[in-house]
Amino acid sequence: MRNGRVTVLTKDHSQAAELLRLHLISEKDAPQHPGRHQLTRSVGSSPFLRVDLIKEKTNHGDSFVLASDGLWSELDPLDIRDALLDDNIEKSLEQLVAMVLKAGAPDNLTAVIFSHRVNKSRG
Repeated sequence: MRNGRVTVLTKDHSQAAELLRLHLISEKDAPQHPGRHQLTRSVGSSPFLRVDLIKEKTNHGDSFVLASDGLWSELDPLDIRDALLDDNIEKSLEQLVAMVLKAGAPDNLTAVIFSHRVNKSRG
């Protein structure tokens, strides 16, 4: 999140997401597609690891959520933004998990939040 705006920086590496990017299934069909949980990339499945790299300058106040689809597929970006507005990262994460649990938590969930904060008390 930057300046109150949530932006997705990476791509989902599932069969359904790949089919969606190729326009072989619709945006409406992707959440129910049988391949939505079939990974096309994962750690440990091959001796070579392909990763998405994003090289961008971070700014004071930027917050990042590294999360599995168990979080982002259940929440609206506005819900994620609202949770990240709290300066306490631990509380933000607790809010996100609570929202997913309230939504029924149909998948496992893994998430980490980190923020770029400048310590103004240092010279």
